[in-house]
Amino acid sequence: MSNWDHILLYSIVFSSFTIFTIKISKKTYSRKEIIKLFLIPALIYALVESLRYNRGVDYLHYEQIYKWGYTEGTQFLFDLLNNLLNSIGLDFSGALFVYEIILLIGICWLISSYSVDIGKWMYFLAILAMLNLHENLIRQYVALPLIFCSIYYMFQKKWLIMFLFIVCANFIHSGTIFVCPVILLFYYAIKKTIPWHIAIGTLFLTYFILSIDASSLFLTLLQKLNIGAFIYSEHLMHYIEDSDRWLGKDSVLANAQQTLVTKTMQFLFESGIIISSYIALKIQKERKIQCFYNIIVFAFVLCRLVHGYEILSRIFNQLYIFWFIPLGCALYVLNNKRSDLKSTGLLNAMRFNVFIAIGYLVLYWGRFIFFNPKAVFIWD
Repeated sequence: MSNWDHILLYSIVFSSFTIFTIKISKKTYSRKEIIKLFLIPALIYALVESLRYNRGVDYLHYEQIYKWGYTEGTQFLFDLLNNLLNSIGLDFSGALFVYEIILLIGICWLISSYSVDIGKWMYFLAILAMLNLHENLIRQYVALPLIFCSIYYMFQKKWLIMFLFIVCANFIHSGTIFVCPVILLFYYAIKKTIPWHIAIGTLFLTYFILSIDASSLFLTLLQKLNIGAFIYSEHLMHYIEDSDRWLGKDSVLANAQQTLVTKTMQFLFESGIIISSYIALKIQKERKIQCFYNIIVFAFVLCRLVHGYEILSRIFNQLYIFWFIPLGCALYVLNNKRSDLKSTGLLNAMRFNVFIAIGYLVLYWGRFIFFNPKAVFIWD
């Protein structure tokens, strides 16, 4: 059982986002009004997250970097940001608060790529898609908001601004360089929607049938392409050169092992997103949604293939998180295009698959709130 402060604070966080989502779903608001309403739950969330102590795997490492200026393994703009925050007297909790605000701004920026009616369903889902990952991967989730901004400008074909954001993200965490080329490929080169039955069939194989050493395949590819040298990243080269530790069979994380029940629930969650999103695209065809539908199918399969390999999971989870975009569209269609769903005979299928996806999120985050005894705060 979680400590009482964890239960109370995260109950407030999740309740505030739930109230926000219900409120904006019942009435038409402008984007500016939605951002104003989003401000309160966002600030509560940022404050609570900044007060967590020793969260994830990198907390103590980045606390040391922040306090003592130890810069090995970091990149120029991240060091510059920390120096600035140090100069104005913020402690590490204060720095975490700023990191959270940067992430929230990036989320809002990306969601503004979509219409107000569709985008309003994405805010809370984006938080749920990223919370666990950004608790573990602190610096990476300072860089990713800049990638979100670059996607916004990619959709507008403002290539120079897009490129500048990518470069800045790379100067915070070089691992983010992988994201934009994949999104560009899927947006401009892949025009068709991956059929849901092919997506689900492939996902089923990766979950329950296939057993391959995916890490060795990716390692061989990385070494042959010499990607670390190509993007001038000593940080990435470190992982490639020390490949036995990070990508060998013995590098599979013990705590990544899942029971059949857990695997099945995650499979159903991902299947629910795929099918409901596919139905939504039948009703509301939009290129910017279709792109991320195809990406999450790709990401779901890849993340399962490399499940347990820390470094590969870190790379592909940067694509996995975008499930909040197609699922947000599915919620919009379910709530605003019900007559179209009914006329095509897809209403019950949409309801069922959205229920599966949302039901999983309720169970997952309910467990996070109430059964997380190791989660502590700076006052503990």
